[in-house]
Amino acid sequence: MRQYHAGTMRTCRLWLVGTSSKILKERGERMQEVLTIINTVGFPVAMCVFLCWYIKDSSEKNREEIKKINDEHREEVREITKALENNTLALTKLCEKMGD
Repeated sequence: MRQYHAGTMRTCRLWLVGTSSKILKERGERMQEVLTIINTVGFPVAMCVFLCWYIKDSSEKNREEIKKINDEHREEVREITKALENNTLALTKLCEKMGD
């Protein structure tokens, strides 16, 4: 086993402590940069997210309403088509009777 000089061990500890505090300081600086960026663009980003949600929600509601209107219109067209066929049949019978 190797014997280390007390000064060497102390130097290693100081280096580790210095390095770790440097890393923590860099992380702290990075966190500060991130927080600064969030504070700088936070409101616009939050508004963009909100507006995207609002547009999506509004689009879904509009889509449902349009589907409901289309279904109602489809039923109305069926009724009109049926009435038109009945009127055509009645006119055909009237024309046949008048032609006799």
